[in-house]
Parts: sequence; C-alpha cells; structure tokens
Amino acid sequence: MVMTEEIRAEIKRLMKEKGLTQRDLAGILGVSEKSLSRTLRDRGQPPGLWPAIFDEFDVELTLKRKERRDPPADQ
Repeated sequence: MVMTEEIRAEIKRLMKEKGLTQRDLAGILGVSEKSLSRTLRDRGQPPGLWPAIFDEFDVELTLKRKERRDPPADQ
C-alpha cells in the first residue's frame, strides 16, 4: 500500500487536532516510534500499520475515479 503526501499530511493534521505526538500515536498503536516515523515519511511500509492508523482516527481510505480530461479514444 503506497500512501500519498496528501494522506500523510491529513494524518499529521489529525494527530495535531487530537494533540498526539508521534510517540503518543506509536504507543497507542503498539509500534515503535521509529516504525511510525518511517511510515509517515515513506521510509517503510510495515504491514498492517496504515489500517491501524486509519482506525485510530476513524477514517478510511477510499478510491474514486478521476475525472477524465479528454474523452476516451473509442467515443
């Protein structure tokens, strides 16, 4: 699972909103602060960590189709 900067920024915003430091969130998630830091900086992708982060903030990752700029070639 690859996370975009937009998603990372939103998680950091939610952390700030809740008054949580990376140390606090790491403790809640039961992972090392280093592991969380790497995940938030895209230095590692520990399996299962992103879903746990999303659960902590009651958010979910969804996909939506991009609006096409040009009509498909077959139309």
